[in-house]
Amino acid sequence: MRATIAFLCAIGLTAQASAEISEHDRDSYCRLYADQAVKAYEDKLKYGCTGFQGPEWDPKFGAHYGWCMRLSGDPRNAADNQTYLRAAMISSCYCHYYAREAVKAAKENRSLGCGFTGARWIDSHAAHNNWCRGLPSNSRAHIDEAQARSQDLQRCKREKIQQGARTSPGEASPCAAGWTPWTYQGQSGCCPPGERYFAWGDSRGCAKAAD
Repeated sequence: MRATIAFLCAIGLTAQASAEISEHDRDSYCRLYADQAVKAYEDKLKYGCTGFQGPEWDPKFGAHYGWCMRLSGDPRNAADNQTYLRAAMISSCYCHYYAREAVKAAKENRSLGCGFTGARWIDSHAAHNNWCRGLPSNSRAHIDEAQARSQDLQRCKREKIQQGARTSPGEASPCAAGWTPWTYQGQSGCCPPGERYFAWGDSRGCAKAAD
């Protein structure tokens, strides 16, 4: 998202000052503008952004394309400003989304007994949000952090399942709180929260439980 803002700034700097633009160039630019506007609307929904109202947040491609095509003269300055403002608002909202996911992962780390420590695993929305908002516009650090956090949790879950599989049927299950113990053909294990053990033909393992 921050890379998008940097990219859009570059577009604004290279926009022509001329008041004239060919119809072909206008059509091509306005299609690009409308694509960006619809993508911003989708990001608004994805990140749970609230308070973003008005025609600039219309979900329809045609509304943005038509607005751009109706601008007098060269539409790029006015349209670039709209695109940049949307991207800036989404970027601010994204950091709240990033912080919510980081806190959720920190709580899962604790409930599963994974034992991960450090700044990545603190249970503070404000700390994660402030860190994200302080990154340079072209930084990928927040993406790398989110991916590393997810990979750590997945590795922890696999290790918990393997640990359970090594437990004999007569021993107490080592399942963490919220995990579901299973026993099948002399083996036992643990399924993550919300999942159940299944065995069908040659397929077996933990899968999300049906509602």
